[in-house]
Amino acid sequence: MISPALTYQSDSYPASWHGKVPKRVKLAKDVTPDMPFLAKEGTFGLDGEEFDCLVNSHGAVAIICDNGEKLGVKPYEFEVVEWAESI
Repeated sequence: MISPALTYQSDSYPASWHGKVPKRVKLAKDVTPDMPFLAKEGTFGLDGEEFDCLVNSHGAVAIICDNGEKLGVKPYEFEVVEWAESI
């Protein structure tokens, strides 16, 4: 999967990323879906785990969970450990 932010970044894209796009992030806390009753089993991430991620054109980040599902994470819930190569 290719992050949409690699092809277009809106005016609200995080300036602190200087146009770079996260590829892999490390969680700074446990994350679970806001509505767990709607999520597939295994859609979560634990503090300290690393995940590949997707980033939309506005800078919103979603990790790809071990079950293949995407889970949105807030800026304070992760740190970037790898940046994507430009396409």
